[in-house]
Amino acid sequence: MVTVNVWGQGDFQRQRDSLQNVIKSADGEEKSNAYHRLFMLYMDNLSDDASLDALLNFSKEFEKYAKQHGNIKQQGDIMVNRMIACGRVHRYGEIEKMAPQTFAFLKKNDMKEGYYVALRQLILAYCGQNLFEKALNELQVIHKEAQQQNDIETQFNMHLLMGLTYMYQDRLSEAETHYRTSIETSKKMDKKPRSLPRVYLELCNMLQATGQFDDFFIMAEQAEDVIVYFEKESPNISRIIERNNLWSLYALAYLAQGEFDKTEHYCDLMDSLAHYTTSRINTSYNRARIMEARGEYAKALDYINYVLENDQSGSQARLRKVKILSHIENAPLTRAEIESYCSFIDSVRTTTFNAQLDEIRTQFEVEKHIAEKERTRNYLLFALGGCILLAVVLGIWIYYSRTIVKKNRGLYRQIKEQDRLADELQAMTKQYEQMAQSVPPATEEDNAAAEEEIA
Repeated sequence: MVTVNVWGQGDFQRQRDSLQNVIKSADGEEKSNAYHRLFMLYMDNLSDDASLDALLNFSKEFEKYAKQHGNIKQQGDIMVNRMIACGRVHRYGEIEKMAPQTFAFLKKNDMKEGYYVALRQLILAYCGQNLFEKALNELQVIHKEAQQQNDIETQFNMHLLMGLTYMYQDRLSEAETHYRTSIETSKKMDKKPRSLPRVYLELCNMLQATGQFDDFFIMAEQAEDVIVYFEKESPNISRIIERNNLWSLYALAYLAQGEFDKTEHYCDLMDSLAHYTTSRINTSYNRARIMEARGEYAKALDYINYVLENDQSGSQARLRKVKILSHIENAPLTRAEIESYCSFIDSVRTTTFNAQLDEIRTQFEVEKHIAEKERTRNYLLFALGGCILLAVVLGIWIYYSRTIVKKNRGLYRQIKEQDRLADELQAMTKQYEQMAQSVPPATEEDNAAAEEEIA
């Protein structure tokens, strides 16, 4: 069962007002700490769109303050937490919008750890929209670049995220392969990565859920060793959430095997964390199952009622209550509970059906938009092709026109030259005729004299 932490609205408002007063009156580190605590208070109070909008609005003020004081790390943390917050209320589109600017800032300032956390939020957003291929393609591109650069840390994180993506698709064998590869890759690193416990826990979760208990207990023991290692390395950083998750997995594994005493032991460990209400809900559900199996139906009913009081959305808890009541002779409200459960299932089915319809409509609109873009592109290509063809035709026409003009000019010059020569010939002929007419005919004496000269 997955639940969310629930704040009392009055407690939230009192703490918010108190921190806002500190921000107004304090300076320096005290003011910075107050900003951070108020931001995390908004994060803890996330439950719907209104609470997310309140967080996003406050984050702008907080980011402005961090920027004014040159706190680069704080700016990066705010950007990453914004993506986490959007993911918690399933505003996946906003995560995609935030991603480019966030990644650019984190890369520019060499904030690798923040970059991996932000990338995880983007991949989860893709998975939440069933965009699995898109997620895997982006991860494979980054992984290939990391291989070329021999970046072991990035390779470790990419295998972790690819395992997560395959697990969302229920492709468990491929998910297991990537998780194990991620663990093996971490052994090549000079220092254990901080997200290593997460790899172990996600692999353990998958092994427990699929009933691979022998492998589960081996990996769970290794996970505990890793958590202990980080507790010794960084004693100031709490690892209680990771321990709580591991205890929860142990409890589920032992419960599935019918080892109720061991299940109760881990439930007791989780219940010792009094300030974690989510653990109390999960352990109560487990205890209800144990009491039902032992035949202690009254106790089982008390536990399951506690679960339903604190988590109205749990369909498993509703069904469990119906099963418990079915064992009790003359159980009160048995029929009402069954009707309530059926109504709840109908509402879930309706919600699911509507969500599927919305997804189909969204997909249709996306495909329609893509088709319109494709059609517009084809029109542009057709118009461009027509313009190019016209340009070629125009070029050919201009070329041949110029060639014809040159030829015509050449012929014109030849004709003009011929006309000139003809005019000159005609003038010379006329001149010759005139000269011939002006010379007198030769006499016999002239001819005799000419003959004597020759002799």
